[in-house]
Amino acid sequence: MKIIFHEQEVMLEDAVPHIVFEVIQQMLTDRYYFDYFIIDGLRMDGDPQNIIEDYVSDAEVIEVIAIEATQFIVGLQQSMAGYVTTALPTLRITVERFQQQEATAQQWQDLHDLLEGMQWLQQVYTTVASSTYVPKEWLTLQQIFVQLIQVLPQLASHLEAKNQQGIAHLLQITIYHAFEQIADQLHLFVEQPKN
Repeated sequence: MKIIFHEQEVMLEDAVPHIVFEVIQQMLTDRYYFDYFIIDGLRMDGDPQNIIEDYVSDAEVIEVIAIEATQFIVGLQQSMAGYVTTALPTLRITVERFQQQEATAQQWQDLHDLLEGMQWLQQVYTTVASSTYVPKEWLTLQQIFVQLIQVLPQLASHLEAKNQQGIAHLLQITIYHAFEQIADQLHLFVEQPKN
């Protein structure tokens, strides 16, 4: 089996999944993020470890396609900017409805979606914080993300108890304000020309 990444080629006699995965990780180092594989001419998207486990035994050539850390992080920044900008108007309405204790089924669904979005933001935060490329503006965002992460368990608890006042308080005092700050900060560096 041959593993290819840029100009690097590694030949392996045994297609043992964990060894193949280790070789790929060494090829990527910490400067690249996995994007997809081309295995024997077919594109394979998804979790790299699962793909290796499922397809490595029959593969002859595995080409690794990856993104440089800077491009990957800029892409995450753009995704975060899009998410928080889109979420703010819905969040504003949700805050008002919960404050008035008039939340409809739609506001409850929006709140569940918000909780999932905040969990995604937490994953993005962890990814960027551990990356080799950390934007200089990230220090400002770190403080905002720490606040959001601390609020997640409280929000989940209020959500489970259907406590509209507690939800409204967290949404208004912490979450809405944090989303505005994130949108402002992301706008500053996502809009900058890329080198």
